[in-house]
Amino acid sequence: FWKKKKRSEKIKVLSREKSNFNDIYVIQKGAKREMWFRKKNDFFLQSRININEPGTLILIYSKMMIAALLLQPAPRSILMIGLGGCAVSNFLARLYPHVVIDVVEVDRKVIDLAKNFFYLNETSNYRVHHKDGRRFVQDASSREPYDLIYLDAFKSGSIPFHLKTIQFYQDLVRILSP
Repeated sequence: FWKKKKRSEKIKVLSREKSNFNDIYVIQKGAKREMWFRKKNDFFLQSRININEPGTLILIYSKMMIAALLLQPAPRSILMIGLGGCAVSNFLARLYPHVVIDVVEVDRKVIDLAKNFFYLNETSNYRVHHKDGRRFVQDASSREPYDLIYLDAFKSGSIPFHLKTIQFYQDLVRILSP
């Protein structure tokens, strides 16, 4: 009887960036690449991809977010507030290459890390906007409404307060199609 020894893979820190919003780590263990936010001694997982299969969703929450497509299976436009490692937005861009996808991210360092480590590839239909999500929503009131809106913005382990107010959700309703 021969037992296979599991080779322990080392965790590599690919990048660490500090911004006004987050202390960000990009790490890799084997084929898993992750983005983490750190606040004091706590770490919060933001995104995970398999670099050998970057088109698949790994984290349960990202798979659950896609369930919104059951309510709107043929969106013409999608708004995502919060980029992280762009697993969900990249998945949606591959699934719907002709759909307009606007992603809003307040942290420039997150955008840069997504481009450098998580295969963010903007197109004419898939755009990342460097802006505060609340301001973007307020400014979007004059455009065509979105068919689907995802709120996936985090600062460390919580949603920023200004994206949890009644006023913000009222603004979201104004830019959401029936």
